[in-house]
Amino acid sequence: MANNALFAKPSTSTMLLSDELIVDVWKHYINGESKGTGGSARRLRAIMLFRCLNSHLRDLLLRTPSLWNPIDLSWPSPSVALLLPRPSNENTGSVSAVLDAEEGGNGLHGRRVDNLTTHLSLLSSMEISIRHPPDMENLAIALTGNAPKLHTLVINLSADVPSIGNLFAAGAPLLRKMSLSPALIIQATPFHTLRELNILVTTFNYPDLLPSLREMPYLQSLVMTGGENSAAIHSDPPPARITFNACRTLIIQGMDIPRARYLSSKTRVPNVIIYRLSPTTTRTASR
Repeated sequence: MANNALFAKPSTSTMLLSDELIVDVWKHYINGESKGTGGSARRLRAIMLFRCLNSHLRDLLLRTPSLWNPIDLSWPSPSVALLLPRPSNENTGSVSAVLDAEEGGNGLHGRRVDNLTTHLSLLSSMEISIRHPPDMENLAIALTGNAPKLHTLVINLSADVPSIGNLFAAGAPLLRKMSLSPALIIQATPFHTLRELNILVTTFNYPDLLPSLREMPYLQSLVMTGGENSAAIHSDPPPARITFNACRTLIIQGMDIPRARYLSSKTRVPNVIIYRLSPTTTRTASR
């Protein structure tokens, strides 16, 4: 790769190829490197090589986040720091990160948490995927931090992973899209700006769900999916009906018919375009 004319040292006037073409060729290459087991480590090695070839490519890398997005939080901290823009730079672009506990195993969990704690304030979008429970306490603490640029959050936890509470208690003022496949209890305060919410509903988070939704009046898309413990969803006293004037999509799915109808009866969407009530016929034992 280093011998390719694409990466030749630039002349004093111009590169052999335009930046746009370099970006296109690089993306095609890096997509291939990222596939399969160990893809994240191969992608990091390729990015570091690209960075070291010459000053023009190093500068191009720093001002074009799409060349290295998303950051893998299991990467060594110095490598992550080299790629991320400095907080003082207002023109940082969109910075994405993934935290996948399968990439590198649980042995790298401490590194992931450290990277998240250090760089959370720079992230625009983040995806967290954990299928086997490492130590979750420090991760949960990291996720209470300040996320001033974050607009998209996806969290996927397997059933045996402890839940995370008090997300972004220090603030996430730009957060617009959130997908939560664990049954999280969400505190409404940081999420007034949410426009899209996809959440798993079980007995664990149901008592807090409707009061939290009441504080999200600008939701445009709401998807509520029942989990295996979605029984006994009624609360006492029953909450008042919530009106979402901006909501265009409401989907209630994967739960028994009485539960689905109950949630539907508590939400009013006068301007809805897509409305789907898709309860499952499988009964879940009540607790």
